[in-house]
Amino acid sequence: MASRTPRSLIVVSRDYGELGLACSLLEGQALAREATLLLPGSLYFANEHALPAAAVPYSRARDIRAVIAARRPELVFLLSGYLLANDGLLSPDGVESLVGFIEESGATLVTSDPFLGLAGSLDLGKVDIEMLVARYPRWVQPFLRLMLRFRSRHGVELCDVPALRSAIQLYPTAAPEGSHLPAARRLSFFNPVLCGVGEEAGAEQDAPASWLFLLSTADLHVQLARLGKAAFADLLAARLADAVAAGRRPTLLGSALVPELLRGRVGDEVELLSTCPFAEFTERLKAAEVAFYWNSFSHSLLARVARGLPVFLFGRGHLAHTVAPFHEAAVRGHFGGVELPSLDQTAPLDADDLASLAADRAPDLRAILERWRTAPTPDELAAALAGERRQAKRAEA
Repeated sequence: MASRTPRSLIVVSRDYGELGLACSLLEGQALAREATLLLPGSLYFANEHALPAAAVPYSRARDIRAVIAARRPELVFLLSGYLLANDGLLSPDGVESLVGFIEESGATLVTSDPFLGLAGSLDLGKVDIEMLVARYPRWVQPFLRLMLRFRSRHGVELCDVPALRSAIQLYPTAAPEGSHLPAARRLSFFNPVLCGVGEEAGAEQDAPASWLFLLSTADLHVQLARLGKAAFADLLAARLADAVAAGRRPTLLGSALVPELLRGRVGDEVELLSTCPFAEFTERLKAAEVAFYWNSFSHSLLARVARGLPVFLFGRGHLAHTVAPFHEAAVRGHFGGVELPSLDQTAPLDADDLASLAADRAPDLRAILERWRTAPTPDELAAALAGERRQAKRAEA
C-alpha cells in the first residue's frame, strides 16, 4: 500500500533562489497536492498564477503561525530560515519564536542552508566587511562596519541563527560533509523533473538564439566594489554588444539598478529586465543557447546543469567574494569538486569559442548530474521524514 502524502508547509523568504528551491521540491511531485506555499507579497503577487502548489501571501510571523494552526502540517520547510531575518521579514527574536511554535506543533522542521554549514563559524576573520556592506547606501556603511566589529568582538557569529541548530538542514544537490561542520542532520534531494526529459523545445524556429545574462543586485554590488561603476558599466555593455555582433538576442535579467547603469551604453536590441514571473524566467532559462552568470552557485544555474545546457561564469558570486571559505565548500558540496567554466569578463565573447568550450565541458556536467541523481526525490524525502515523525509519535504514546 502506497504511503500517504504528508501535509507540508513551505515558507519562502524574499530570495528568488529560495522560490526556485521551493518549486524544485514540488514540481512533478505528489508532495505538491498536500503542500501550501507561503510567500512574501512581492513574490506572491508576481507569481500567484503559475505556482506548483496552493499559495498564500504572508507579511508577519503571526500569518505563518495562523496557517500552521489551520493546516496542521506534518513537515514545515523554511526556505531559508537563515534568510527570514536577513531579508527583513522577521526579527531574529521572531525567527526564534516561530521555530519554537513549529516544534510545539509537532511538525518536523526543515530549513535550507545557503551557508553550507558555515553559518555558526563565520567571524570577521572569514568575512570581507567591504563586500558585506557594499549593497547598502554609503551613509549607512560606517555604522554597519562598527556594528559588525562590535558583534564579532562579543562572540556573535555573523550569520548564525541559534534556533535553527536542531533543524534538519536541506540542500538541493548534495549535503556538505566534513569534521569542521557543527552537529546537525543534513539531507539532500534531487528532482528529476529538472532534467527536462520529454520536454519540447519552445524556441521560435526563425528567431535568433538568445544569450541570457543573469546579474543579481548582490552580485552587481560586488562588481561595482571591485571595478567601479563606470568601468563595470563599460565592460557589461561591451559583452552585450558582443552578443548582438554574434547575431544573438541578449537579455540581461536581474538587478533593477542595471537600466540606469547602462543608460546610453546599449541599444534597443538589448533586452533589460529587472524581474519577470518565475514561470517565464524558467522558460527563458531553458530556451537560452547559453547563460552567463556572475554567481557560481545561483539556484537557477542548477537547472541549466541538470539539462546539460551551457553555463559560463563571469564571477564567483557575492557569498564567495564575501565569505572566505564559501567557494571551496560550495564547489565541493554542489559540484563534487568540479569547477564550472569561467570566462574573463574583460575579453570579447565569440560564439564559436563558446560552443567549443561548452562541448569540451559537457562531460563535467554529466558527471555532476550523475552525482545529484544519487539523492532521493522530494517525494521519497518527504515520505521518509513523515514516516520518522509517525514512528516517533507512536513511541511517545
